[in-house]
Amino acid sequence: MSQVFHTQGSPEIAVVGAGGFIGSRTRWLAEQQNVPTAAFTRANPLVLDGELNPGARGVKTVVWSASMITPSVAESSPEAVLEEREQFSEAVRVLSQQEQRPRFIVLSSGGTVYGGTSAPYSEDDTPHPVNRYGAARLGLEQVAFESALNAIVLRVANAYGPGQKAVRGQGVIGHWFNAILEGKPITVYGDGTTVRDYVYVDDIARAILLAHASTTLNANHILNIGSGEPTTLTKLARLCLRTADSNCEIRYEEHRGFDAPTNWLDVNAAAAQLGWSPSITLREGLKHTWDSMQAGR
Repeated sequence: MSQVFHTQGSPEIAVVGAGGFIGSRTRWLAEQQNVPTAAFTRANPLVLDGELNPGARGVKTVVWSASMITPSVAESSPEAVLEEREQFSEAVRVLSQQEQRPRFIVLSSGGTVYGGTSAPYSEDDTPHPVNRYGAARLGLEQVAFESALNAIVLRVANAYGPGQKAVRGQGVIGHWFNAILEGKPITVYGDGTTVRDYVYVDDIARAILLAHASTTLNANHILNIGSGEPTTLTKLARLCLRTADSNCEIRYEEHRGFDAPTNWLDVNAAAAQLGWSPSITLREGLKHTWDSMQAGR
């Protein structure tokens, strides 16, 4: 029999992907705000044999922060993309059948669903996914919006912070700090001019809880969650080295081919509709991340 892990009191929020980077931090912040949550993972799934896990019944909000794929996996494994979509669709179907349907907050990828040359991207821009990962995330958004659920999509920029695992094709800051800890060069793919938007994990968790509590957000709503600031890879690499007080080499290698040259987000809508804005600067966030990694050695 599966176990349901929840904070004290009847859970208001079911977090799917609760053991992951953003999901675990969302539960931590919810606990600080006395918002009880229930945790769902691969070992304790939201849907059991075609039915909603009893631990999720009656929750006000389901947060979908789970992801089986990374950009590199999406490029190399179409079957993994299909499997994730099927699991997501099954969850949406089951949630839509509930007598009291919960709000459904889906974390999508602001870094890959947009494309073109009009950065900073706003929610009104037509998505043009830059790679298969972006197309997969956009596909999940569409499944949610075509359902009977009150679906809210948060398009999150490049997340970082303490606890993030450096996996292949994702989490550049974790990769670089790991390399610095080992005294190795840090690798930049391309010429270093690629622009990204880096948002600290606690700011993302705060946006999720604000979306949960909002009484004004309508169904089928999209909000960008990012720093609203463009940062080149070369600038980020130098900031990482400065944060770690390291003289490790920056090594430039051939562009990977599936990365957009420029991507950063307009976050004014989140400010207007959620009262949210990023509170942790990149320098502060890198310091917190580096200190955490050093302490965890």
